[in-house]
Amino acid sequence: MRRRLVIGLWALLAAAAAASGALAQRASLVADLSSHLIAIDSGFTGAEVLLYGAVDEPGDLIVVVRGPAERVVVRRKDRVAGVWMNRDSIAFDGVPAYYAVAATRPLAEIARPALLSLHQIGIDTVRLTPLADRPADEIETFRKALVRQRTRDGLYTGEPGKVSFLGERLFRTRLYFPANVPTGAYRAEVFLIHDGAVVSAETTPLFVNKTGFQAEVAFIARTQPALYGLAAILIALAAGWAAAAVFRKI
Repeated sequence: MRRRLVIGLWALLAAAAAASGALAQRASLVADLSSHLIAIDSGFTGAEVLLYGAVDEPGDLIVVVRGPAERVVVRRKDRVAGVWMNRDSIAFDGVPAYYAVAATRPLAEIARPALLSLHQIGIDTVRLTPLADRPADEIETFRKALVRQRTRDGLYTGEPGKVSFLGERLFRTRLYFPANVPTGAYRAEVFLIHDGAVVSAETTPLFVNKTGFQAEVAFIARTQPALYGLAAILIALAAGWAAAAVFRKI
């Protein structure tokens, strides 16, 4: 009985190895990043990361990089008695803090809208969940305002970047992250598309973290908010006292 069990386990392992080998042979796309960590310190002014890889069959490539999802409140201001005031707002859930796209050709030439929407390729296809029961046209107005603001801040790409082939198999694209890039876990998705269908896909992680003194301050603010608030008040009082002393001497 034990001998049959051992033989059965070996047969199962052999079948699993054969299956994994077949899957490896069918993999037609590999991709990676030049760095999986962006470290933010006091002198951080932005970072550029190279995404590169290789393909084993013809097709177009689309790269989508998105940052951590968050809840965002979009407010609309109106003039009241000559003063601009917040009069209306809508909160959205699942908003990527960062979103960028790059492709070998214009997206509309690579795939149909249904496929782009399925994989949320292109900023107009990203599914943002409104936390309010409002008319569709109002939600769309606030959604466009959110996208415009993120694009102005450099966190969303207005136009897709370029994925370049080096020969027939190797490809690369450069991803830029501005100085105000939020911290958190990111992911880069690469799609190989042929005849309007996804034939292979690859996902690789990327992390944006603070380092040095900024990391210590962020840790204290997160774990000991009372101490952080007291320290901020004391620093503000000290700065005010120092400024007053300087002006008295002038």
